[in-house]
Amino acid sequence: SKNFVFTVLCGGCAYWLLSVQAIWFPAYFTKVQHFNGQTLKLAVSLPFLFAAISQIGFSMLSDRIYRKTGDIRKARINLAGSMMVLSALCVYLANVVNSSAVSILFFTLAPGFAYVILSLAPAIFMDFFSPKNIGKAQGTFIALASSTSILAPLVFGYFIQYAATEAMGYHYGFQVTAFGMFIIGLLFWIVVRPAKQGNTKIKAEEQVSI
Repeated sequence: SKNFVFTVLCGGCAYWLLSVQAIWFPAYFTKVQHFNGQTLKLAVSLPFLFAAISQIGFSMLSDRIYRKTGDIRKARINLAGSMMVLSALCVYLANVVNSSAVSILFFTLAPGFAYVILSLAPAIFMDFFSPKNIGKAQGTFIALASSTSILAPLVFGYFIQYAATEAMGYHYGFQVTAFGMFIIGLLFWIVVRPAKQGNTKIKAEEQVSI
């Protein structure tokens, strides 16, 4: 279904950025931004720290919205889609700003926003699939979405190898990443709908704060 396809694509963006973060962020900070010492340590570690914290925070926020509205689109889909779009903007801005501090800030925020889909996808699939098929759906999602983590280093490496300068290669790589994340995040946000409208409303007795 289109719901599953666009959820996989959105998850693929998250895995793509995860691969870029692990492999190319450190190289970019060292070779292009010329960070060293404490600045390099912060630039590399802060995105991972914020990503970990944001997964807990956005998951709690999503549950809170769901308890109040009973609407899976508002609580899960809108949140994940908007965060992917925001992450794309952060990736774009991080690569074009002149300030090193602002660049580190945007590179720190981008992964944490993008990975929200990985936390919320299982909850989204609970609305799309029956309990009999939910395990298979989640396994397929991870298998397909994570395949982008193989492609990302190859694409970045291609740009870096064949661009006029190494800095220009990184620039192209980040621009392509930001553009893809923005388009797919926006399409996910617009296209994905709850499978059954009735499933989006929870019983009144469940709408209580825990």
